Amino acid sequence: MRDELNVGQLCRERFADDSALIGFGTHTGTAAAAPDWEEPMQVMRVRPSRADSYGQQFHLAGVCPGFVDLRPGQNDALHEALREERVERFIGVIYRPDTELYSHYAEVELPAPFDAFVWFDTRTRAVQAIEASGDTRETPETFPFGLTSNAQNEQTTALAKSDAHNLASAGIGLRTESRVPCAMHCELA
Repeated sequence: MRDELNVGQLCRERFADDSALIGFGTHTGTAAAAPDWEEPMQVMRVRPSRADSYGQQFHLAGVCPGFVDLRPGQNDALHEALREERVERFIGVIYRPDTELYSHYAEVELPAPFDAFVWFDTRTRAVQAIEASGDTRETPETFPFGLTSNAQNEQTTALAKSDAHNLASAGIGLRTESRVPCAMHCELA
């Protein structure tokens, strides 16, 4: 990628194989992001995936929603096919459609950054903001991903179980086993 760190990399370094990094992707939809740092969040339309991208390959496959287990030994033929380097879109808190190729695409082998990949094609919508309670006296800045106490670990595990249940309700199977649910890359959150 561009010599930038992300939460997934930091979790992999800290927790090694006890972490599961799950990528999320879409062909098009909406994203809740800001156009630049220090700018307010907006709901923006996401451009269709590029013809040379993994996103386009998943879109053309026509399976939606989809879940791909990218861990070695799970499906060797698929794992090997997805090792072909292509561009993949990464959208976080910033989305710049006008410079999308430079700002949001990177050449990757899909199994390299992720243990699994969830695909939603064109039915994705931006997340809705949750109103703040105003009580932030003891909430660490990195909550829920700053796993600094047993209480936070329990809350994060409960959150991950809830997310796994929601994915299962959408017809997507996810097994967490004993893995630490510390990071997800969300192309569209």
